[in-house]
Amino acid sequence: MIQNSRSQGPARLGYISLSLPAPVSWLTVYPGFRPDRVGIFLSCHRNTAGAYARQAIIDEWKAGGAVKDELDGTVRLDKTTLGSVDTIIDRLEVESLEQRRKGKRRSPGSPSA
Repeated sequence: MIQNSRSQGPARLGYISLSLPAPVSWLTVYPGFRPDRVGIFLSCHRNTAGAYARQAIIDEWKAGGAVKDELDGTVRLDKTTLGSVDTIIDRLEVESLEQRRKGKRRSPGSPSA
């Protein structure tokens, strides 16, 4: 039961699920369309403590509460694949494995290609 964003859903190459303390909630990490990006979003089953927690975060985000300031940057509010549920999604630029193999390491803070 993976929920994902329409605009940047998991690539078909696979994903990693990281369990959270609430057994019905997890973080999904997936490769982005560019080789130096990964995406991450909070996943949970419906009608569970995880769904309640996610909705509380989303409600505070929409109200302009502190959670938006704490998560702001590349984090955004989006819809799941089915388009019926709000979710919070983020992305991270990482060093490309291709660059690492070739010895072309990008220094922290350098612009991406």
